[in-house]
Amino acid sequence: MTNKNVLIIIGLIILVLSGVIFSLSLKPKPQPEQPAITQPLPETKEEPKPQEIETSNWKTYLNEEYGFELKYPEDWVVVEEGFNKIILQSLEDEFGVYSTLEVLVCENPLNFSLDEFYYQRPLSYIYGGECSTLNPEDKQNEQKLTLWDKEVLLIDGVYWRRLPQSIAGIKISNYVIELLTFAYSTEKATELLKQILSTFKFIK
Repeated sequence: MTNKNVLIIIGLIILVLSGVIFSLSLKPKPQPEQPAITQPLPETKEEPKPQEIETSNWKTYLNEEYGFELKYPEDWVVVEEGFNKIILQSLEDEFGVYSTLEVLVCENPLNFSLDEFYYQRPLSYIYGGECSTLNPEDKQNEQKLTLWDKEVLLIDGVYWRRLPQSIAGIKISNYVIELLTFAYSTEKATELLKQILSTFKFIK
């Protein structure tokens, strides 16, 4: 075999090896497996259920003149009472504030609706008595309810002398019964009012 043939064979071998190496370099390298990423499920929070209060041992306020009664906590006392008004108050304070309930009966001979009575009652309307008058911005906090087939307007988030209060007005023909609660917070005042309102009933 001549030197020329040997060089050709060596060149072919080199060419083949170069092709193999080049093809291997183009082959994708296997990637290491990545651990699967799972998104944590969002926590589901249960809505807090309203606390049920046992009222069977509460005291009863009876107004025979206007024919209604309601219950109030057994550790509350009467601090003021008149013909069309009673004020009840807790014996112990919470955060420096004594929880209070005022029950008022106000005449409404012109048969104003509750909206008219609370928001549009003129100052010259002498029959409103001590019942509250409200500002238009208070309407955003109102709820309209029905109690014993009577129209009820409930307003929370109202302040009097910096004390949070909640108000419920009940329209009875030509007068309005108003329940008004004071407490250390709006939430507490509203909670108290709804509990007391749930015990309200007519007796004639």
